[in-house]
Amino acid sequence: MLRRSPSLSWIVLLVLLPFAAHADDAKKPKTGLSAILGTLDWGASSNEVFAHLKAELDARYKDQLRTADTVLIDRLIRQKAEDFERMKKNLTRFDGQRTGYESSLLENEVVQLQNESLLRVDDQRSQRFFVFRDDRLWKIVVTYGAISSGTFREFTERAQGKYGQPKRVIFDDKSGERAIKGVVWEDAMTRVVAEDHSDFYGTYLLRYVQQGEGTTLEDARQANRKAAPPPSHTSAAADSLMDSIMGDTGEGASDDLVDQITGVNTEVDLETGRPERYNQPLNRGPDPQAAKGKDKGKGKDKGKAKGKEKPKDKPRPAEEPPLIY
Repeated sequence: MLRRSPSLSWIVLLVLLPFAAHADDAKKPKTGLSAILGTLDWGASSNEVFAHLKAELDARYKDQLRTADTVLIDRLIRQKAEDFERMKKNLTRFDGQRTGYESSLLENEVVQLQNESLLRVDDQRSQRFFVFRDDRLWKIVVTYGAISSGTFREFTERAQGKYGQPKRVIFDDKSGERAIKGVVWEDAMTRVVAEDHSDFYGTYLLRYVQQGEGTTLEDARQANRKAAPPPSHTSAAADSLMDSIMGDTGEGASDDLVDQITGVNTEVDLETGRPERYNQPLNRGPDPQAAKGKDKGKGKDKGKAKGKEKPKDKPRPAEEPPLIY
């Protein structure tokens, strides 16, 4: 009977160990400032990002599929497939054509005719935008509604609780008062910038940029924008947008006003994310007609025992602020 040589076993083990270690590293999610990448790396292709997002979608539906009956399982599987197909259609290439992001919050995040593309992912209470150059991921932008996120100071304090002490804080003088305009965190892999865009867009933004090639490109673009002289007149895109807004006076003229301004197909929910105090009905005082009805019935109600008062509804708990990745 042949026996395996101990030396041969050690050789096989030494050959396989690096591959096993590499596989473990590839599956390990990123932490710290790069946690938003999950198991992805900077420089990932759009196909790799789609595979990552599909895995996220599978995990989101997993619990529902585990407890659903046969009919519901079939419906959930179709719904998951539709969600993924819808997500794939949100990849936009910037080849010189109008994209819908002109004059929007994202207008400076991607440059036309630079072989760049943008993938929008609609999460429950935020939106992620994956930015590719030469089909390599170099930036991720996440937008949050300001109403559901509190003040910008509160928003950045929550980010600081996750990311630690920032590298620097950018201030802006608003009406003579010193206000926080942006907060910056950096490590060896990722730079994160929080910006306040609540004045016009009602939005806060977190921008994640690849260190090295990505930050060099981002800094150069920021410098070019600052050096560019202010326009002496409105752009053609702005004129076209204003004409389309002011020229249509028919029914439904303002239905997609938010979409036109932000450049993003947005479903506006006037209740979700509002502070609890805004969700209470207006108190317009006593109803005169109701008061008359009460006066007429006073005689009939004499001598009758008062019934138990209906318990008041408990106030709804305050909604949790959106997740910071």
